[in-house]
Amino acid sequence: MTNHHWLFSIKSVQKEFGLSTLLVVNDFNALAMALPFLNQQQKYQLGTGHAQENVVIGLVGAGTGLDVSGLIRANDSWTALDSEGGHTSFAPRSTRETAILKYALQIYDHVSSERLLSGAGLQLIYRALATDQNIPSEDIDAPEIMARGLANACPLCRAVLDTFCEVLGTVAGNLALTLGAKGGVYIGGGIVPRLGEYFNHSGFRERFEQRGRFTDYLRQVPTFVITEPFPAFTGISVILAQNAWQQSITWSDCDSQYRLVVTQFCASEKVTSFLLSGPRLMSATRDNEARFPNKILAEFPDQRRCKAVT
Repeated sequence: MTNHHWLFSIKSVQKEFGLSTLLVVNDFNALAMALPFLNQQQKYQLGTGHAQENVVIGLVGAGTGLDVSGLIRANDSWTALDSEGGHTSFAPRSTRETAILKYALQIYDHVSSERLLSGAGLQLIYRALATDQNIPSEDIDAPEIMARGLANACPLCRAVLDTFCEVLGTVAGNLALTLGAKGGVYIGGGIVPRLGEYFNHSGFRERFEQRGRFTDYLRQVPTFVITEPFPAFTGISVILAQNAWQQSITWSDCDSQYRLVVTQFCASEKVTSFLLSGPRLMSATRDNEARFPNKILAEFPDQRRCKAVT
């Protein structure tokens, strides 16, 4: 794992627990699979454009790292892309971003977009701008940079947030062009929701559209900010449903023929409450129809591990 020290074997885990099926899903792949099923209360549109139906959808999200994915429609189902787009090379679009790149190249052999569009990236931008402007910087973390910037209490922190939103707009626009994402580009991750209304008035959308001869093209591509707290659970349900359908198994057969288990290590009580409230797992049938059942059995063997079992 790029940003974690964990190593494990899928086959060994499956064998140890006696599982006939074990699906290990990247969290951003699960988020991507949720996108077609998000309603208007779980997202909002930023800027112009109209999403076309059943065409490619893009997804980008900044948090611990920069995640990039997309959805492609084929054979009446969606396929999420296993992308490492966050590690593509950072391309500056302004003199300020050029100064940041020059600073970062003194530290890294390769400066990816993730180096800027992440929690650690906010700190990197902060130090780079302080060096470029020849002003003293403090040893502050990403949450503090965000807090000061949003309160407009520190011009340098405000410039960090401006830069972050503009660079994210560049990356999102590049993704839309690369994938032909006329179904829209969705913004996930943990940072943008914390920016709140500030993000809506930032340079994100302007930078997204600024593409010379293809500006008109990108004006027609909508961008959506995901507001649903736990959208990956919906994506997991879709993945489970597709897997069950591929094996010609109905949910009514699950008790006797097939058991699908999703294990999620819960970091907060919010996730536990979400599961207890009855997350909707999508059902699948042999004729590939899909619907949401009314409820799911949720089991909690302890406070740190939650099991959702259908």
